[in-house]
Amino acid sequence: TANPYLAGIIRGLIKSDPARAKDLLTSMPKSVERGEALDFIMPHLWQQGTDAVKGWIASLNDSALQSGAMARASDKLAATDPAGTVALLLKYSGEATNDKLDKVFTSWSKADPAAAMAAFNAIPAGKNRSDALLGLIRSSAADPKAGVALMDRYPADVTDRTVQSFIWQSYGTD
Repeated sequence: TANPYLAGIIRGLIKSDPARAKDLLTSMPKSVERGEALDFIMPHLWQQGTDAVKGWIASLNDSALQSGAMARASDKLAATDPAGTVALLLKYSGEATNDKLDKVFTSWSKADPAAAMAAFNAIPAGKNRSDALLGLIRSSAADPKAGVALMDRYPADVTDRTVQSFIWQSYGTD
């Protein structure tokens, strides 16, 4: 069981002793409290810049913690570097990052459809590719024919979640 006060201690410690705050965070078991502590650390890292965030995530030895940190950083990273964010999400893939890959592909394919499609095609078959396809299909919600065409083009990557999301996103579009 995680110490319910440790997240608050980390919050107070992050500015004066970031190394100690990280040590305390990494000593915590996977828990809600560890997630809260991570939420306290991330803004401090962002103040140091994108490279500091990426370096800190890379320095973590706990794959679940890496995945959680990457999930928290992905939206901000994707705003300026969707390709790099996809690479990091694939590298630190885990429970926390599962929903982020499709969100990055949703926004990326609206901004640069060709680059997003090229990145999708480079992902090997499996859950990550299916999540990326879900993002591509979500971005085409205003054009259900385009969404169906993508599902028809990549049937091996279509999951029940993909179909469900497509129906939900295109509901109300004739």
